[in-house]
Amino acid sequence: MDRRLTLAQHREVLTLAGWIALLVGCVEYDMGQRRAAEGTRKAALSLGEEAGNAAVAAWAYEMRAWYALTQGDYRGVIAAAEAGEASAASDGAAVQLAAQQAKAWARLGDRRQVEAALDRGRRLLESLPYP
Repeated sequence: MDRRLTLAQHREVLTLAGWIALLVGCVEYDMGQRRAAEGTRKAALSLGEEAGNAAVAAWAYEMRAWYALTQGDYRGVIAAAEAGEASAASDGAAVQLAAQQAKAWARLGDRRQVEAALDRGRRLLESLPYP
C-alpha cells in the first residue's frame, strides 16, 4: 500500500475500478437512483478511457443506451450505441450495443435499420470465440 505502482499495475487498478463502477451503476439504476447511476456510468467511462480498456468504455456506452431505452429516448439509444460501437471494436459489448440499437429502431418503426442492426450484431457475435 505504501509502494508506487508500475504503469501496468496502475492500468489494472483503473480497469478493475471501471468494472466495479459498471456493476454499481447497474445496481443504482435498478434501484431507481438515476442521477447516481449516470454519475457512476460516467466514472466507469472515464476509468476505462484512462486505463486504455476499450471493453470498460464500451460497456459504459451500453449502459447509456440501456438507460435511454428504458426512458423512451430512442434517438439517445442510437447515439450511445454508435459511440460505443466505435469504442468496442469486436468486443461482446458491441453485440449488445447492436441489439440496443435494433430495439430503438424497432420502436421508431424503421424495419430496415432494425434488420441492419441485427445483422451487424449477428456478425459480431459469430466472430467472437465460443464462451
